[in-house]
Amino acid sequence: MILKLVILLIICVPLLLFDMVNLKNEKPRAKFIYAFLVLVSIYLSSIFVFELRWPILFDAADFLLGTPARLIVEFLHVTPQ
Repeated sequence: MILKLVILLIICVPLLLFDMVNLKNEKPRAKFIYAFLVLVSIYLSSIFVFELRWPILFDAADFLLGTPARLIVEFLHVTPQ
C-alpha cells in the first residue's frame, strides 16, 4: 500500500503542479472540466491504493444491463441435440 501511494504521489504531484501553472489563465469551463477529471482520478486512485471495494463503472453497467443481458443469453441458448 505504501509503495502504491508513493508511486502515485511521484506521478501526480508534478503533473498537478505543472497544470496549476497552466490553468491560471484558462476559462472557468476548462477549470471545471479539469477539476472533474482530478476528482475522478482521486476516486479511482484511492480505490487502487487502499484496495477498496467501491463501485466503479463496471458495477454500474452490470447493475443497469446485467439482468437484460443474462435474459437475452438464456433466450438465445441452444442445447445441442
